Amino acid sequence: CILKGNDLKLSTTARGNSLEELAAHCFEKTAGFVITGRNVKHALQVHEIDVMMWNYPHEDGFNIFQGPWIVECKHWLDQVGANEVRNFLGKLTYMRAEVGIIISPCGITGNAAKKNAAFGVVHGAFLGQNVKILTVKTDELVNISDGKEFSKLLRDKYINVSAYGKF
Repeated sequence: CILKGNDLKLSTTARGNSLEELAAHCFEKTAGFVITGRNVKHALQVHEIDVMMWNYPHEDGFNIFQGPWIVECKHWLDQVGANEVRNFLGKLTYMRAEVGIIISPCGITGNAAKKNAAFGVVHGAFLGQNVKILTVKTDELVNISDGKEFSKLLRDKYINVSAYGKF
């Protein structure tokens, strides 16, 4: 994975904040989603949630999974590893969220077909806990011009995971 341009000049925190802004913008433009919090810290300081929202199913948006959705933004120079994905799964479980999204430039570790490393955590969450973790690479967001396109991207990813076992 290669970050380009100004991304390399920014600190990790600044890169993360810019990715959180992009994620919030995409969801705000998608019918049915309402952002309920950004950088939300648990009362006991157990964890922080980058972007938290509620989905009200809408025909022009993502029309299933009413309830809380959580987004984790990792604007790192490397892939997101299994430990970080497990930590994210812990947040989803704690919040009783059925759907979580990891957005990063480099994706997650492992081989999707072999379902190992971070992909193994995603696979296990789906089969064992019925929690859907969708992964979105930042380059997939480049050509998104409106909420309907973003909803289609998420829907396609969900279908690939649930119907075809493609993570």
